[in-house]
Amino acid sequence: MEIYEISTEKMDKDIVNMLSNPYIFSGITGHICITRVFDKSSKSFKLYSEAENPDLTKFQAIFIFDHDSEDITRGILKYNISIRQVSYEIDTFDKSLSGNFDIIFSQRDLRFIDNLDVKKGLFSAKKTRQEFIKHIINDHIKPFLLSYGIKIVNTNI
Repeated sequence: MEIYEISTEKMDKDIVNMLSNPYIFSGITGHICITRVFDKSSKSFKLYSEAENPDLTKFQAIFIFDHDSEDITRGILKYNISIRQVSYEIDTFDKSLSGNFDIIFSQRDLRFIDNLDVKKGLFSAKKTRQEFIKHIINDHIKPFLLSYGIKIVNTNI
């Protein structure tokens, strides 16, 4: 388990809402693409427009590990929200990646908890799991926060 933190002057509730929305969060990361939603009626994954009773906590997704080499895999993204915390559970079909990535919110801080199990050899020799998570936080989440005027005071990454 790895823990990363971003401290801000003040956390905007709109930012919390966006990071808590699986569609927006996946776009912010740049490495998750939601393709289908689970339909409770048919008990299968469907396009959102075709789902009779969509379960907005369970999605089929594409996970992109390296844009340059087009290293991708497919799997399930589950979403669970509670007071001041959102958990994204990942389970790829090829079992190369599984576990949780949690975000804990406070008035000033975002805490990211990486509980992901990675199959050996998933990342290239030049990038470890920790480097990949740091890349998502430094190169995707931090610029997103800054673009919304959130002043970052400190990072522990």
